Amino acid sequence: MPLLSGRESMEFTSMRSQDLGQGQASAGVHQGAYSRRQDFAMESEGKPEIHSYEADLAVPTEKNIYDAVAKGLRKHPDKKILINGVTQESLTGQKILDLTTQLSNGLRKRGFQKGDTLCICLQNDLYYPVLLLAAFRNGGIATTANPGLTAAELKKQLSDSRPKFLFYSDVNATAMKELLEELDFIQESFLITKSDDGNQAFDALLQEGANESDAAPVEIGDDDIAFLPYSSGTTGLPKGVQLPHRSLIYAIAANKHASILDVTPEEVFLAFLPFFHMFGCAVLLTCLSEGCTLVLMPKFNFGQFLTIIQEFKVNATPKLKIHTRRVSVTEKTLIIVGAAPLSAALEMKLGEVVPHADIRQGYGMTESPLGTHCTPKGKNKPGSCGMVVPFYQSKVVDDCGNLLPAGEHGNICVRGPQASALHSLTQQSQ
Repeated sequence: MPLLSGRESMEFTSMRSQDLGQGQASAGVHQGAYSRRQDFAMESEGKPEIHSYEADLAVPTEKNIYDAVAKGLRKHPDKKILINGVTQESLTGQKILDLTTQLSNGLRKRGFQKGDTLCICLQNDLYYPVLLLAAFRNGGIATTANPGLTAAELKKQLSDSRPKFLFYSDVNATAMKELLEELDFIQESFLITKSDDGNQAFDALLQEGANESDAAPVEIGDDDIAFLPYSSGTTGLPKGVQLPHRSLIYAIAANKHASILDVTPEEVFLAFLPFFHMFGCAVLLTCLSEGCTLVLMPKFNFGQFLTIIQEFKVNATPKLKIHTRRVSVTEKTLIIVGAAPLSAALEMKLGEVVPHADIRQGYGMTESPLGTHCTPKGKNKPGSCGMVVPFYQSKVVDDCGNLLPAGEHGNICVRGPQASALHSLTQQSQ
């Protein structure tokens, strides 16, 4: 796929300050940076500063994101890692690995090579990580699409990403079948449905892979693209954001740190954010890499949401829409707020609705998976997007690029190995 190169990932990349919400686009928001060993240092008033996370943190050594995730699954082969909270179906760590290897082998036999793209157009599903990991294992690119898109929207996105293989569900089967007659670059397509009869082609692909000798994961270079999510969070039409393996590997390592999400195998996460979105997908990969339990919801339903939290003793969940009723949660629950900011007043109201919650806000973009800023553990400040996360540097500048002191409003700029400024050429040029 042709590239439209922006700034190099290790140069500062500017973000839209208005995305940070009320009071969050000023240099004073950060109030300093992490010092070594996670001290919460305050910056001198009026002193311009580039904020860095300088705590002791191991630099990831994996090159392929598949290896980073598989390491966590291998540690918990018999544990139910992924659970459908509605149907109660589940996959263990070993089953996810086995299915991934089978699918990887099957795809290779049918011509899926390094640099090829496969598209996943599904609701949250047990097979979602299998599809992602199989693409990564083969050195391919996984792109995701919202199954709720119209036929015209899907056509535009597929024409841009040009996948060789397509996986879709009965949610959009009619639209897909029409598009497949037009889009001749799609070599093969597979329906994944609850009906056993409907999965014949996909089951055959898995069986074909099971009969093949296992091939090793493909070697990856520093800039090889792994993931192509679509975002309209900057300007214009949705565009594909090209994220290399490095970006995802560092993002996962940063957010597993004790002062950020503090992910451990004992955690139970609730995944109702869609996996086709960068936030939902990053949470999925992070949980798998640590071997913690992830309870998924194919589609959000508030009644099911409350039932699942209590039934599975969920103690970590992405953002929660506030309702007037009180949520019965007996254990400490981590609530992560992203995509849109909560004011200080709303955050305190949420604390009343979920009285045992540890509420943390964060900020990021599709171009910076899992966020550039996050409220550190034990340092809650209602209404704030938090502090710069590991491996990133952050600064606030004026429109001319001059570094601003605390209390001044301006543009947030970040740099780090997680960030990517590469977009697909077709969408960017329209």
